[in-house]
Amino acid sequence: MLRGGRLSEADIPLEMDLLWAVANLIQCEEHLWSIIGDIRRELGDKKLERRACALLDEVRDLRAHLMKKLVPARKYELWCELKHSISQLYRIGEVASKFVSEGKWDDAVEMLACQKKALEIYVKSLLLSAEVEKKAGRGGKA
Repeated sequence: MLRGGRLSEADIPLEMDLLWAVANLIQCEEHLWSIIGDIRRELGDKKLERRACALLDEVRDLRAHLMKKLVPARKYELWCELKHSISQLYRIGEVASKFVSEGKWDDAVEMLACQKKALEIYVKSLLLSAEVEKKAGRGGKA
C-alpha cells in the first residue's frame, strides 16, 4: 500500500477522499434545506417535515464528525471558513462539469484552474487553522 491510504499511484490520497466526502455531505445539507421548504410549501405535512429535519440533523452530525478529522480549528471563524472552502471546491467542480457537458471547454479549463486555486486557499486556511490551535494550546495538526 502506498502512503496516505492510496492503493495505487492513480488513487487520490485518503485526505482528498475525506475532503470530497465532506463536500458531498455539505451539498446533502443544502438539498435537504430545499426539500424541507418544498414539503412545507407544497405538502404542508408536519410529520414529513420533521422526518426531513431529523435526516438533516443526522447528515449535519456526520459532516461535523468527518470535518473534525480534516480540520483542527475550533476557535474563531476558522471552522466555518474551512467548511465553506470545502464547499466551494465542490461547487467550482460542478460548474466545470456543466461547462464540459455544454462543450464549453475553455470555460471548463478556466473553472478547473479556479478549483486548483481554491484548493490552494483551503490548504493555506488549514495551515492557519493549525497554527491558531497551536497558539491557543490545543495542539492542532495540519
